[in-house]
Amino acid sequence: PDVWNEIILNTGGISSTLQDIKAHQRSGGYVYKKIPNRFIYWRTDHSVLEVVEESLDINLHGNQVRYKFTDSPVLEGISVTETLSNIIILVPTVSSLHRFTYPHPDNLLKKGYKEQATYSIFHNVNEADSTEPSTYFILNSPSSGIVSGVSALASNGDSVFALSLANTSILLIRIDSTTGQGTTSTLTYESMMPRFLSGITDVIRGKELSDCVSVSLILSYIQGELHLFGLDREGTLKVWSCDRNCFITSHQLLNKYEARIIKGHKHKMCKGEVGHMLVLYCCLQGSCIASFLVQQNDGVMSFQQLSVIPTPVGLKLVDMCVGDEGDLWCNWLTGDESPTVTKIKLRYPGWATVLLAHPPLQVKAPKITVQDPATLYLDAIFTSGFFTANEVAKALSIFKTTAVIKPNVDIKEQICAIVEAEIYSETGGQDFDDDEYLEMTQRCWSRLYSCCSQFVISGMLPLGMVWLGSSLILTQECGFSMVMEMNPLQLLYLTSVPASHFPNVIYGDLVEKVRNIDLEYGLERLELGLLLGEPMPTILSDAAQLVLSQRPNENCQAFLNTGSFRALLAELNEPQSHVFDGSDRRMFCSNSGLFAVTSTFRDFCSVRLRLCMRLLLLLELSESNCSEVKTNFAQLCEAYFVLYWTCVTNVSVDEPIIFSYVLAHQGTLMQDTLPASVLAVASALWIRDGNVNLANHLYSTKQWVLLQSLARITSYDTWRLQLAESYLYTGEGGKAYDVAVGGQDEDMSHYIKVISLFERHSRPDLAIAVAKKAMDFPAYLSQSDQETLQSVLFLHQVQLKHYDSAYFWLEECKNWSRRSDSLHRLVTAMLADGKLTELVSFPFTGLTSQLDKFLSSRARSRPFKQAANYYNLLYAFHVKHDNYKRAASIMFEKALRSDTAEMQWRCYAACLNALMLTPPEEAWLLKPNLSTSSNQDSIEILDVNDIRKEFELSGARYNLGDCCAIDAVQEEIIALCIAQRQYKMAMRLANLCDLSCAPVIYNLTAACFEDNCDWTKFNGYDDMLLNEEETENLGWRLLERFIIKYEKEKETILHKSAVLKLLEMGMFLPSWLTSSYIKRNAPELLKLYLSHGYLEQASQLACDYIRAAMGSGSEAFSIDLPLLPTSPYIYLPINTIELIILELSYYNMHEELKDTLNEYRQKVERISNEMKLSCRISSTAFISANKFV
Repeated sequence: PDVWNEIILNTGGISSTLQDIKAHQRSGGYVYKKIPNRFIYWRTDHSVLEVVEESLDINLHGNQVRYKFTDSPVLEGISVTETLSNIIILVPTVSSLHRFTYPHPDNLLKKGYKEQATYSIFHNVNEADSTEPSTYFILNSPSSGIVSGVSALASNGDSVFALSLANTSILLIRIDSTTGQGTTSTLTYESMMPRFLSGITDVIRGKELSDCVSVSLILSYIQGELHLFGLDREGTLKVWSCDRNCFITSHQLLNKYEARIIKGHKHKMCKGEVGHMLVLYCCLQGSCIASFLVQQNDGVMSFQQLSVIPTPVGLKLVDMCVGDEGDLWCNWLTGDESPTVTKIKLRYPGWATVLLAHPPLQVKAPKITVQDPATLYLDAIFTSGFFTANEVAKALSIFKTTAVIKPNVDIKEQICAIVEAEIYSETGGQDFDDDEYLEMTQRCWSRLYSCCSQFVISGMLPLGMVWLGSSLILTQECGFSMVMEMNPLQLLYLTSVPASHFPNVIYGDLVEKVRNIDLEYGLERLELGLLLGEPMPTILSDAAQLVLSQRPNENCQAFLNTGSFRALLAELNEPQSHVFDGSDRRMFCSNSGLFAVTSTFRDFCSVRLRLCMRLLLLLELSESNCSEVKTNFAQLCEAYFVLYWTCVTNVSVDEPIIFSYVLAHQGTLMQDTLPASVLAVASALWIRDGNVNLANHLYSTKQWVLLQSLARITSYDTWRLQLAESYLYTGEGGKAYDVAVGGQDEDMSHYIKVISLFERHSRPDLAIAVAKKAMDFPAYLSQSDQETLQSVLFLHQVQLKHYDSAYFWLEECKNWSRRSDSLHRLVTAMLADGKLTELVSFPFTGLTSQLDKFLSSRARSRPFKQAANYYNLLYAFHVKHDNYKRAASIMFEKALRSDTAEMQWRCYAACLNALMLTPPEEAWLLKPNLSTSSNQDSIEILDVNDIRKEFELSGARYNLGDCCAIDAVQEEIIALCIAQRQYKMAMRLANLCDLSCAPVIYNLTAACFEDNCDWTKFNGYDDMLLNEEETENLGWRLLERFIIKYEKEKETILHKSAVLKLLEMGMFLPSWLTSSYIKRNAPELLKLYLSHGYLEQASQLACDYIRAAMGSGSEAFSIDLPLLPTSPYIYLPINTIELIILELSYYNMHEELKDTLNEYRQKVERISNEMKLSCRISSTAFISANKFV
């Protein structure tokens, strides 16, 4: 990541602006002694020093620090020293010398950041630590310019700096490690002149032409004494003792080795070791490299020559590095400033050139297919492995200065928009024909790619080298690269090295001949066919035709005579035969390490794939009979294409599949070395029977489209369920079905897995199809399997709301437990879907009791609103099956739980209807009697009349509306009806409930006198429809009808209630009421008149009553026979009449009543006497008769 801890240092030294200093870019590094794959590298650019700690095994946090020295260019001579507790970096600049101290990594490893990461030694570096007085030393402005420098840590911990000056002297500075105090001394080349004359030659010859100036310096300990080695422009190697501050010896190299001085080249030295002895490597003006062993015996310094190697012509040395076994690595620049890295073994002359990987400057368009320029160049950028999204974003500013890439937006879409805008600006809105527009598009995309490639190539320029132990690290302007040794197969295929250089490689001649045959068209067709998953015979036939059409005289028979196929097959089959233990080594697990592994893996796969494709195509062209060999190479070609496909197919914008896979499995894949790790990755992904590692990885990372692409290029028999699920995620259910059931000899367990897969993704239609397919083979299914499939079919038909089909599979199932469960599911689903009519239409043969039990249980366990449908369904079901008593019971239970009066009324109506259809002897229901005080359960038996009473009461509650509670008792309901003037309903309810109707008549009587007669319309009868003029009499007619209809025989309760109210109001009684009352109970009316002071009416009634008793108008009263000797007894209210007479006497109005009463008495007396006489005569006759007897 491009995140730096930036520190600005201004030590107060003399500014370098007055000095003629040209600070070039330099770089170097240091490898830890006991920590593998961990190193530090640095690079300088004028007054900026960037230091980075890197590890291939673990990610380091805070590992980049950038020092900016104000007006003080950084000099050559930076050194890194490792002690037991610290890492010390010494940095010389033009005006100051610095000592930066950091903790040793061993002291940080135990404070791990997390398992895959830890803190870098630079993570907490700050400016305060770097500006401590003890950490730097201010240089006084030297009298002569500084040419080169070197630094080292003395054995006592002091910092030692040696600066080569243009006046041929050496400025030696020792800085105390504790106080920061420095001591300065000057070293001169004393063999040429005395000290006081040193530098005078520079005056004579001029500064630029001085040959005695040391241009390369090295500090090294020899036998416990620190020595300084300097190589001047004249080719003389000089040695000083830093401990004694004296010159020791010199050794002329330029004349000895007859090296030519090449203008512009600079001598350079580096050091190495052979058996703990110092070895110096001196590059003389780019002409030769001399190496010699430095020895000191008895105080005498000697130089033993090891080798002299001519340097390559036309190259300028940038840096040298010593590798293992005496290998010398050199970094060169060609005449056009292009980098070249070479290696030579000192005892075996001959330069080996490193193939520096970099993106091609141009994109080669395909020859047999037409590809859109945008797709072509975007693929070249993001699948080549050379470009990251961050680098592409920076390169876009070169393509177009105003281009800005927004974060969190698809970078490819933004690039397309930028290029399209550029194309539009070039066209200026004009119309062009297709060819011209295509050419313009191609030019713009090509320019974009060129900007990206040049940006990356410029950042890959090697500045320095560090030997890591098994590989070479090239430090670059942007990051670093690793140099890996090629195996013979890669060397033979990628380079022009003859096979004779590898006598032990049996297949060398074969590869050498194959690599030079032009098969470009055929190889492109073969790769396209592999990508599209076409059959191999078809691909090979088409590819061979393309090659023959381009090169009809191509001779493909020559290489067949060389043999060596078996050896090559064994080499190419190495990933398949490789076995690794999979232990967690935690090697190459950092981002840098993983990138190194995946980059090497890409090269590994690419070379082998190309070679396999060439051999396979040549075998096809040769029309040989080597079918077995051809088959083997076809299998290898497919296997390596899958590996290569993981390298060129991305899971994100710039992250290939292989990086994602290695990142996820780094702990078990990584080995001790990089080649072994690459081979382990190839073995883990190798396409073999049962190997599903790659498919499982794509599945676990939800790369559905890539998983489908993998299935296109290789067999998916062992992971067809994962592939089917990927199609489900991308909405391609048909393909998922074809893949899931397209195999051979699938057993029941496989079908169950497929069904479960479709169930998880809510695809019941596909689950049904799978189950039906499995049912097509009944001979292979057990009874349990059939029942399982029937249940599956039922469940998913329900899910699809295909209820007819679901019921069919319900009946097909013979397992009682499954049938019961299925019944519950079907009923629940249809109720939720509102399919009550369809549900009732099913016969449910043999399941009636189960259905009733289930629905009843559900209804009782749920709130009423949720239970209503269950009750309705039960009622409809039982009515359909003529089970009216059970239907009535269901509606009665629903009515008891109803939460509204209307619902209650309707439920009682349905209950009453059903019960009336029941035979009379069965027309009863049971109801829990909750009013009982006993602890035991009590049950009440209800008949039709009881239900009718509940129906009427609930109807009244409904009519009364909100003013009536749903649990109101009958007395409350009647009272509310009276209050709301609903007298008709009140009378009916009172009569039905055996309650007194007197309160209703009493209130109705009062209402008859009201002016507002609107209440009468709620109480009328169909046969009482009157015109508007008669509406005011409707109340009286209702009163008359109610009294006549509801007054029981030989009772006058209603009459008395109406009369009582009228008398209380001081009103006269209607004639019909008086007549009816007299007919039923005249004495009672007489008492009412008397008690309310109606003396005249009482007197008249008494007179009429007495006369009726005497035979005049008796039909108007309840007197069957008038007063006669033979008539029954007549009871007159004599006491009441006498009270009336008494009351009337006060008003002298009693004469008539008194006379009538006297008349009645006289008649009674006469009749009584007659009856007595008759009795005596009868008695005498009876006695006479007895005598005769």
